[in-house]
Amino acid sequence: DQLLESAPFESSYFHTTGNTAWRVRNYANMYRGLVTLCDAFKYSDNTAFARLMEMLDTHRVFSVFKDFGLCDKGQGLPAIVLGGLRDGVSLLSLAAAYRAIANGAAYTYPRIVQYAEFTDGSFLSFPRSQERLLVNDYRVVRDLQFALRCAGPSIRGAKHAGKSGTTSAGSLLAAYNDQIASVIWVGYGRPMAEGDPKAIDATSTFERFMNVLLGHKSDLLSI
Repeated sequence: DQLLESAPFESSYFHTTGNTAWRVRNYANMYRGLVTLCDAFKYSDNTAFARLMEMLDTHRVFSVFKDFGLCDKGQGLPAIVLGGLRDGVSLLSLAAAYRAIANGAAYTYPRIVQYAEFTDGSFLSFPRSQERLLVNDYRVVRDLQFALRCAGPSIRGAKHAGKSGTTSAGSLLAAYNDQIASVIWVGYGRPMAEGDPKAIDATSTFERFMNVLLGHKSDLLSI
C-alpha cells in the first residue's frame, strides 16, 4: 500500500560520476502524482522507482539483481532500478529472470542447446543447471507477481504478467504465463521522439509474431 510520488526527481543521496545529483524524469514527461507500486509498474514510472530506490538497502538491491542474473558486481548503480545497466543485459538473461519469478524465485541458468546429434548417431546432452531458490520469503515473490500481472499486456483479451518499456532506441517486452517466459526487443533504425505514434512497440510486434508462428489469432496460453 506504499504510495510513491510521480514527479520530476532529484536525489539528495545518489550522485552521478560527475558529482551532480542523480536526476530522473518520466518518459514523455508524464507524471501522475501519488501512485501505488502496481501503478508504477504499469506506467513505467521512473520517478516513482527512483524514490523507492532511496528507501531501500542499495547493497541488497544490487545483490538481488545479481542473483537473478541481471548484472555483475561492477554494475551497481542506482539506475539499475530503472533498467539502466552500463553494459546492458541479454534477452536470454531477462527471460531466465522472469521464468524464475513465475516459478516462485526458483532460478535455473538458461541453456540454448538441449542436445547435439552427431553423424555417427551418438548424442551429447546439455542438462539444465541445478535449480536455486533465490528468495526465501514467498510473500515478496507473490507481491512481485501481482505487480507484474497488473502491469502486463493483454493479448487477444488475455492478461499476462510482465513489463514493457520504451526508449528512443527501441521497445522491450518481457512477459510470462504458466507455460513460457518470453522477451522481445524492437530496435529502431534511428532515435525516435518520445510518444511518436510511428514507433512500433514490442507488444504488438510479439502478437504479430505469434500470429504468424501459430497460423491464427492466439494468445500466449496457446503455446
